[in-house]
Amino acid sequence: MLRPLEPEKHLTKISGPFLLINSRSDERLPAESVRRLHALTPEPKTILNVDGLHIDGKRPEIIENTVRLARVWLVSKGALNPSR
Repeated sequence: MLRPLEPEKHLTKISGPFLLINSRSDERLPAESVRRLHALTPEPKTILNVDGLHIDGKRPEIIENTVRLARVWLVSKGALNPSR
């Protein structure tokens, strides 16, 4: 059922830039899966490894940090107005 959603089926067919944000202490994603995603994601890519656990609706501080990091990256790419 999930096979059509597998990143390896799609990542080689799309172009970026890409932002990958990973937790150094992610308790849900196996490190090998993260490494595989990094390897499959085409260049140009930015990989950020941050402190904390897996992003979760019950962890608002992780959501806030992830949104902040994504905004900074989007602004740096000219994809988002810095005043928003």
